[in-house]
Amino acid sequence: MTTILAAAQDVGGANALVPVIERLRSYKRVRVAVLARGKAAGVFSAAGVDHRAVDDPTDFGPGLDEIVSRSLSKIAPDVLLLGTAWGPSLDKALLAAAQLAGVPSLAVLDMWSYYRDRFLDPESGKLVLPTRVALMDQLAFDEAREEGLPAASLVITGQPYLEAVATAINGSDIAAQATSLRAAWFANGAGQQETRLVLFASEAFFRDLGPETSYYRGYTEVEALDGVVEAVELAARRGKMTTKVIAKLHPEESIESFHLGPVARENDVLVVADQPAWPCILAADAIVGMTSMFLLESAIAGKSTISFQPGAAHPESYVGTRVGMVPAASSVEELAKLLTAHLGESPVPRATQGTSGADGVGVLAFRGAADRVADTVLSLAAKREVQPGTKVP
Repeated sequence: MTTILAAAQDVGGANALVPVIERLRSYKRVRVAVLARGKAAGVFSAAGVDHRAVDDPTDFGPGLDEIVSRSLSKIAPDVLLLGTAWGPSLDKALLAAAQLAGVPSLAVLDMWSYYRDRFLDPESGKLVLPTRVALMDQLAFDEAREEGLPAASLVITGQPYLEAVATAINGSDIAAQATSLRAAWFANGAGQQETRLVLFASEAFFRDLGPETSYYRGYTEVEALDGVVEAVELAARRGKMTTKVIAKLHPEESIESFHLGPVARENDVLVVADQPAWPCILAADAIVGMTSMFLLESAIAGKSTISFQPGAAHPESYVGTRVGMVPAASSVEELAKLLTAHLGESPVPRATQGTSGADGVGVLAFRGAADRVADTVLSLAAKREVQPGTKVP
């Protein structure tokens, strides 16, 4: 019997693991225990993946390191399967403990960014690597090497979550949810057939990449949303269209913490939270975001999708733009031109007419990704291959 311990803390990491866990649990003589912290628990619950939620440590309970130590001792895994997260996280705590115990590990990356930073120990600043890092494609491999990750630890598998998007997103149940959602956004459905609905996909930039951090890109979600509203108004006047902007919050954001800029407030932009991604994508006529996974899902689904990075010197650096699926804009005027072109025809709510993004799957999500990740995990378990250097500067 091969025992695998899978764990994730963030939404993206959990999404990438779900298809792999399901695949591994279908094998004979393979046991998969799953730990979740933070938003990952909701992802696993929604997918029907049995797991144990690891509560945040408090002053009156065991710390994360102790929880991890107990879990490793009880489960006695042959290998770890990890999603990744920034800062103090469940995956980093498990990695540190597993390396001391000689347990091999595989971390599955979910996005083309911050390859090195996601493995930085928040206290020591040291790089703590798993035995293997599963990457999305050759582009990710090259970028990970450029950021200092050793080539010997990298393996290209594809992104398991993106592999599933094109098929699942256009299911009849998702379409039905999208139809209801669009009607709700239009207050009892009034005007929804004549109005072009633009969905803004927010991210917690101010919190994670704000002006006080070294990651600041020159804008936050507040400036981006204001720019989107201005661009939508320009496009509406030029195309003589009726438009509406909805701001969908990232799972890491909340209504209480989200702040509207002056333009968004003046235009009464509706802000929604805790909405599943795929019905939101199908309910809109166009999606505009910054650099999130949400845009890749939208593009794979065949929706009109734009990356807006106000004032950015190189907006084309976004992965969706580099592979030719998501056009990018860095000014309100550029965004307005793109929106005019995307919304110029009569609105087609994809809630009822979803299209398959087969080309997107070929570019962004190699088929067989879940199988390749599962095979890599089982190979590590069989070899008990241990990371040769536990920490490197």
